[in-house]
Amino acid sequence: MPRRRRSRYAFYRRARLLRQTQRRSKFRRALLLAAVFVVGLPLMAVPAVAAESIGSLPAVDGLSSSGLQQDMLIFDRHGILIDDIGDHGDHRIVVPLTYMSPYIKQATVAIEDRTFWTNNGVDLGGIARAAVADYTSHQISQGGSTISQQLVKQVFIGPNPPPTIQRKLREAVLAVDLNKRYSKTQILEMYLNTIYYGSQSYGAEAAARGFFHTTSHDLTLGQAAMLAGLPQAPTQNSPLLNIVQAKQRQAEVLDAMVAQKMITAAQAAAAKAEKQQYFYPTNSLQAPHFVDYVLQVLAQQFKIRPSDRKGYRVYTTLDLTLQHQAEAIVANQIASKGPYYNFHDGALVSMDPKTGEVLAMVVVSPILDQPMVFPLGGGTDGLKPYAPLNYDKRYHGTVPLKIAMGNSLNIPAIKVELTTGIPAVLDVARRMGVTSLNKSDSSYGVSLTLGGYEVSPLDMVTGASTLATLGVRHKPSPVLHIQDGLGNTYFNYDPSKNEFRAVSQQVAYIIGSIMSDDRNRCMEFGCGGDLTLPGRHVAAKTGTTQDFRDNWTVGFTPSLATAVWVGNTDYVPLANNSTGIVGAAPIWHQFMMQALAQKPDEWYATPAGLDQLGSNYFLPGTESLPGTLSRPWPTCRFRTYNPYTVTDAQLTVNGLPCILSYMPRGVLAGTSG
Repeated sequence: MPRRRRSRYAFYRRARLLRQTQRRSKFRRALLLAAVFVVGLPLMAVPAVAAESIGSLPAVDGLSSSGLQQDMLIFDRHGILIDDIGDHGDHRIVVPLTYMSPYIKQATVAIEDRTFWTNNGVDLGGIARAAVADYTSHQISQGGSTISQQLVKQVFIGPNPPPTIQRKLREAVLAVDLNKRYSKTQILEMYLNTIYYGSQSYGAEAAARGFFHTTSHDLTLGQAAMLAGLPQAPTQNSPLLNIVQAKQRQAEVLDAMVAQKMITAAQAAAAKAEKQQYFYPTNSLQAPHFVDYVLQVLAQQFKIRPSDRKGYRVYTTLDLTLQHQAEAIVANQIASKGPYYNFHDGALVSMDPKTGEVLAMVVVSPILDQPMVFPLGGGTDGLKPYAPLNYDKRYHGTVPLKIAMGNSLNIPAIKVELTTGIPAVLDVARRMGVTSLNKSDSSYGVSLTLGGYEVSPLDMVTGASTLATLGVRHKPSPVLHIQDGLGNTYFNYDPSKNEFRAVSQQVAYIIGSIMSDDRNRCMEFGCGGDLTLPGRHVAAKTGTTQDFRDNWTVGFTPSLATAVWVGNTDYVPLANNSTGIVGAAPIWHQFMMQALAQKPDEWYATPAGLDQLGSNYFLPGTESLPGTLSRPWPTCRFRTYNPYTVTDAQLTVNGLPCILSYMPRGVLAGTSG
């Protein structure tokens, strides 16, 4: 038993001696490091000694805050931040030192480098103090690095290098060189725009936004002290992870500021008692599909990408107020009417027709107008005959253009297309801004005029905008202004350089007058519905594709054009005869009412070169229907055909467009209501 007691005593004695030895080792290492700096740093002034001791060093010239890596910021047209696009979630926002709160500057100097304004980049006394503190606390708690050394490590050496004496010497030599080339304010500005504060935030501005949802300019004393305490140990001192330790560190910063006579004790006490709210990292992205659209335009048109990390400030055309209104209206319509009519997705794009500026873009998912799969052909290829019907599945004989268009009659549209030819229809559509129809003319069949091919909401609103400007097309523009990281103007949008005469004023005015007269659509849709805006002139048109798969409504005033789509992105048909008037039109109506609420009514003066008969307008010489068109069209000489391969000659009889002689049972062609 006595031998066992001696053995246990010897074990604990050896353990105690080992701990003492480790502490002495740490102390000796810290003292050695301090001694190396005291003796070795002057020798670094001798190039040969420096080269042999620490190897080649990078040049520290050419640095500036504006040249630091930073995020791309995307704003709406009123300067409201929409998105901060960082690198893999990291955020870097560079601002001038003069913009930052004086508290963050003072707090940083007080806790990180109290001799900053007088040292040459290295604080030998600080190194010695750190060595003693490390020994006293039995841990490596202070590194003794100055602000200049930390900046050098962040920019040139890397944030997490191995803790070797050679690395510290390299760091010190570069810090001294940095102070020879730059002023203290320049160094502090670069430091406060570079240092890591935790929560994926680099620099005081990104940290202020991330932790407090404010800016570095508006930081309070308590907030500034909290941030200044983070760089030494961003995770351990984070108020999001360890509030007790974070408050202790904040108190250390405030006490250091009092000791250095930067603030009074009363100010420090008030800052310690300050109630603060901390925010976890979040994705503040708004209008996500619009942001994707902006990034696509930046890459294609300007060769600018977020990965460039050059700090571009992109001021877009988006009106965030209209955007939020549109999002709410689309969501409410889908929630209230979607279950009954079986639509689950929607889209809205609104544009200033006078400039092409996109004001709102709501897209539930990537949406294109579903190609209308017409029942076509027949015979050995198994395709069914193509037999278009009107929206109401009836024929109405000879009708005026305004009645045919207002009531979405498909047969007149098909006849016009066959008379003018598909290439002519494609030409007008493309000139008016429909970019989706980009295949060869021979790729399109007679279903073109009924919406049988893919068209995006952006194309639709561009076409409506072209009518709204009496025939002048502006390509859609999501960007107003771009600044680079230096604050220089990179791009300014000029609408006058984005204009193209697509159709004549007279043609655009006639179409607009038809779309704006509610009497023209009363036959099918009733009067005074969602295609009207009480007390206001407005042009509007609905559309519904094959088998009720897509609902559209487009419309405009001289100052605002909007296109709306509802449907299902998996192409499942809608239910209960869901047409544009019940699906998309209510969204269009509510949005236009809200967007135009504070604007006066406006409409167009009648352009010269039109003949007026009653309430109708005509191009000169078109007031009467030609006899060849007023008579019934002849029957085609074949029973079925494939419009993707049929020739123009097959679709005419004696120079007139022909129609099929029968309607197969069970075949439903495209509707346009």
